[in-house]
Amino acid sequence: MAWLPGKKLYGDRYIIQKELGKGGYSITYIAKTNKGELVVIKTLKDEIFKDKNLTNFLEKYQQNFRDEALRLALCQHQNIVQIKNVFTEGKHPCIVMEYVAGEDLGKLVKRRGILLESEALIYIRQIGEALTVIHGKGLLHRDVKPDNIIVRNSSNNPEAILIDFGIAREFIPDLILTQTVAGSNGFSPIEQYAEKAKRGEFTDVYSLAATLYYLLTAEVPIPAPARAARIALNSPQQFNPKISDNIQAAILKGMAFHSEERPQSVGEWLSSFTEFKSQKRVRNSEVSSECKTHSRQSKVKSKNLSTENFDNTITSKDYFPSESTEFKSQDSKVKSKNLSTENVGNTIISKDYFPSESTEFKSQDSKVKSKNLSTKNVENTIISKDYFPSESLVSSFKETEIDYRQLENFLAAEKWQKADAETREIMLKILGRETREWEGKAEIEKFPCADLSIIDKLWIKYSNGRFGFSVQKEIWQSVGGKPDADYQTYIRFIEEVGWRINENWLSWFDLNFSIHAPVGHLPCGVGRGMVDFAIAFLSRIEICGLEEPKNISPNITDKIEIDYSLLRDFLAEGKWREADRETVALMLKVADKNQDEKLSVSDIENFPCSELEKINQLWVDYSQGRFGFSVQKSIYFSMVKSVEERFGKNRKYYKMIWQNFSDAVGWQVAGQAKYYNDFNFSLNAPIGHLPVSWCVKFKVEKFGVGVWRETFFERVNNCLLHPGKFHLEQSEKNAIKNRIKIIQGDIAQQEVDAIVNSTDRALSAGSTVSYSIHKMAGPELKRACLKLMTCEYGEAKITSGYNLSAQWVIHTVAARWQGGNLGEKNILMRCYENSLALAEKYGVKTIAFPAIATGGLFFPVEVAARIAITEVMQFLLENKSIEKVVFVCFNAQVYETYLGLLSGNDF
Repeated sequence: MAWLPGKKLYGDRYIIQKELGKGGYSITYIAKTNKGELVVIKTLKDEIFKDKNLTNFLEKYQQNFRDEALRLALCQHQNIVQIKNVFTEGKHPCIVMEYVAGEDLGKLVKRRGILLESEALIYIRQIGEALTVIHGKGLLHRDVKPDNIIVRNSSNNPEAILIDFGIAREFIPDLILTQTVAGSNGFSPIEQYAEKAKRGEFTDVYSLAATLYYLLTAEVPIPAPARAARIALNSPQQFNPKISDNIQAAILKGMAFHSEERPQSVGEWLSSFTEFKSQKRVRNSEVSSECKTHSRQSKVKSKNLSTENFDNTITSKDYFPSESTEFKSQDSKVKSKNLSTENVGNTIISKDYFPSESTEFKSQDSKVKSKNLSTKNVENTIISKDYFPSESLVSSFKETEIDYRQLENFLAAEKWQKADAETREIMLKILGRETREWEGKAEIEKFPCADLSIIDKLWIKYSNGRFGFSVQKEIWQSVGGKPDADYQTYIRFIEEVGWRINENWLSWFDLNFSIHAPVGHLPCGVGRGMVDFAIAFLSRIEICGLEEPKNISPNITDKIEIDYSLLRDFLAEGKWREADRETVALMLKVADKNQDEKLSVSDIENFPCSELEKINQLWVDYSQGRFGFSVQKSIYFSMVKSVEERFGKNRKYYKMIWQNFSDAVGWQVAGQAKYYNDFNFSLNAPIGHLPVSWCVKFKVEKFGVGVWRETFFERVNNCLLHPGKFHLEQSEKNAIKNRIKIIQGDIAQQEVDAIVNSTDRALSAGSTVSYSIHKMAGPELKRACLKLMTCEYGEAKITSGYNLSAQWVIHTVAARWQGGNLGEKNILMRCYENSLALAEKYGVKTIAFPAIATGGLFFPVEVAARIAITEVMQFLLENKSIEKVVFVCFNAQVYETYLGLLSGNDF
């Protein structure tokens, strides 16, 4: 039976919206994630499990389904549908892919008719590039056809996406091949109709050429079996006389009946009509058309372009090839690292105007080497944010046969999963391997140290010292790792880096591909499941002598001494206007910006917590808790909560949130923003009114104003800037504190309505607190946790208390302490927020918390205690439903820290 709309999958992460389509043995659905994102979920049809002729192969179907998903994950390209997740729902293996909003080429041609040659070639080139990536992984698509190519809805450049890697057809035996071929008649070559036949890249060449045939004629080509019976293939020009001769010749060559008569690769076939550069035209431009594309190894000495008097020029996205390009002339030679534009009028230069490598302009008369961008008399010019490549680490490496640019791009974009897959592919290439099955530890012992070092440096740089081989080496040594280490030593290592949790190995898809993953968690795709091989690899890292891991990003505060005395003096004297301006000046100085510059989203995301805390604390202290970033943060997120309660969380209503916030802090009146001189620079101003100038000192990027503001408040939240003195009189604060109790003891024995279990993502009984709770609750609690499956960081889930005195157990997952700047404090905040919200939902009157994260997660006790008390007091201030919150501390030191903070002046 097919899944019906509303069906929830994988622990409520996905909700089925509707059935999308059926293949021979697979079925696809449109689903929505719990964040509101549309995805496509593909699984096996029920017939696989019910047909007696097929059930004998069930285990193989399920295993190969996962294998195909892994291969798809390795084929990363902008024109290939991207995989997002893999899971099993009951007996059904499921693959989650991106939802491509658009229309497949089959439907497009049926609706519009024959396509223009220029448009058709755009799609064919894009899919050809995608197939080249697939073939480079040793795979064939084997089902290229118009119905499997979707044109993404876009107001910009058209983009074709290749879908459906024929998962079911790959591994269902015998008759299944016939079923699949029947759906692709006209697009499949003759070798696909034979059980045993030689296949290669030329197989997909035939299908791609047949697809072009259809786009230009609106006719499905004669099927290969009919051609075998001597029924001739009609030439494309019989249906469309406007097809150019060389395009027709390319189609017929690609569709040659005998495979040896076809071009043997997609690249070879595409080169047969290279002069048709439909994507690379320049209108009204004097740019020379004589271009020579060099190989990656060519020695190029410039990275930028000098343009003069380019008028009314529109350059499309892919004007230049992705590798270096040489422009030859007799008049000028320019070798530069930046762009100088003079008298550029009405020019639009899109994102990928420049190649990813350098570009060289040769002449006899001049050489220009520059390092900065100079613009003079630029009128009506739009240059997108990616006009220049970012500073590349790869460019500093000596020439190597391996291209590391894709890896660097993935890492720079924080696409950790793609970077991990690319790392594995690079290592295979270095070893000259065709397959992914390692032969043994001997081959890794010969791995070149130079390449190992390059990979490591890339990971170290872009993870800020968190990931990389050298990081893993340090962890390996810390657990006693050495060349003759045993299995148990390796187990300690993989548990330390988070590849094994509660005696369960995590699959590749279950790993944590985020910057919040455990230190050393990535890269991981290097034979980690083969103990001998993995130990040999870790030993190779030691032999190669990789540098000790360090934080690559410069610490701004190490370079610049920040003097807060002037801000302090202004605040102490009540000079609020001057203090406001000094605040902005200090923030720019911390971010290493000139005073006439603005802060970017990246500046805010990386703003040092220590400096943000200093600025905030001065404002909070001298305003008696009325002003400061933390005060504004609390107001802002209360507005977010209010809007989400009214309109849901599927989208962000940034404008509405900001208007409500501005009303609350007095920055606008009756919907009209105030001028700066009209602000109230006194203690009589509304709470949160100051500081104000920071909110106009930002750089509006593609993210938009709303995202910038929320990024700022999230940074404030992550840096744990608690809202001062809660803006309460002492009697009110005492009333809240009286609802909080701190004791030393065993949380499992507490006689309250609910206790909180600090657990892991697998909801196991691994920690001391969790073990105590499970032991007293009995085996029913373990079974209930198994039904819940997982709990993500910061989430909270509830079960019965079973044999406990408490009626309920609320399970929550904190993150391990990694220094404080990687989101772990924010996760701990959410543990308390979500646990309390869940308790309120279930009518809990009394609740007990352990000292979450202070044990095996290594949080500094004072940091964890401050978060705990802040979040609980904030909740109790806003909610009257919970009468008593008990903190149960496991030792005297933790108890004294919690009690001291609650009794002190901070709260």
